[in-house]
Amino acid sequence: EDPLARERLYQKLQRGTRWLYQRPGWSGSFDNALWDIAGKIANLPIYRLIGEVRPSVPAYFTSGDKTLDDYLADIEQARREWGIAAYKLHSYKGGKADIPILRAVRREVGPDYTLLHDPVCSYTLREAIEVGRVMEELDFVWLEEPFYEQELRQLQELCAALTIPVMANQTLMHDANLS
Repeated sequence: EDPLARERLYQKLQRGTRWLYQRPGWSGSFDNALWDIAGKIANLPIYRLIGEVRPSVPAYFTSGDKTLDDYLADIEQARREWGIAAYKLHSYKGGKADIPILRAVRREVGPDYTLLHDPVCSYTLREAIEVGRVMEELDFVWLEEPFYEQELRQLQELCAALTIPVMANQTLMHDANLS
């Protein structure tokens, strides 16, 4: 098949997998691979193929669940090697354990460094509110996915309790549970 015929291939795969009930978004990886092939054929980065709008974009560095020292080492590496001035902490430790780490990271990087936090669905509503309030005090940019996306009522309560943005619902796998 011609990898440059992305739309035709997408439609073909949609028809071919209609009755297999694939997870929403399954075709994204396939589309990414086709864009990668097109970039290699054209000898251009993908952002140039899809239409460059500006010479740079904001970016943050992120990694998995780590110790305080490892988070700080990541931040230093991102600053030194790539000039990235933002970091998203991932953590599965729970709210009580995360709060001192968030405070220590902010203290070490200073007030002008951009910080975000993603506990990867590991918080209760109470923990998310407690951590979110500390993040507001520490001037974090957002709290991401504190609990599973089907917990829409909890997300509403959390958003009502905080002023910091809550990034949620990376997928809508449980959209039948909206009631």
